[in-house]
Amino acid sequence: MKKLLFFLVLMAALASCGNNYKAKSVVEKFLDDNLVNPDCEVRCLGLKSTNKISADVVRHLQEQAAAGDSLFKHPLPYAAFSTTDTLYYERVTIIHHADTFVRTVYLLPSLEDGCVVAVKEN
Repeated sequence: MKKLLFFLVLMAALASCGNNYKAKSVVEKFLDDNLVNPDCEVRCLGLKSTNKISADVVRHLQEQAAAGDSLFKHPLPYAAFSTTDTLYYERVTIIHHADTFVRTVYLLPSLEDGCVVAVKEN
């Protein structure tokens, strides 16, 4: 019984590490493709999930980024989002010369290239 429990905990931990790695890879590619200055240093701060974001909130975040986030080229290529989706999010620190910026990048659970649905300025 203890071996089974240990195995299940180990598998959950490995799955979590895999998701963190995939999310970091997707976020870094998105930033490389869409930052005005792609030579920035990017630090991912950890993957989390939420089901409390509605399509209206996602649309609002997209509009805010389009209106005033000068770090990014515009328009940003967002994935389609439905309100039934649970989203992952990754907080990132973007360092360019002496300037530091913090953003939250929202991702579809598929964690595939092109799964970013919004970026929020923190």
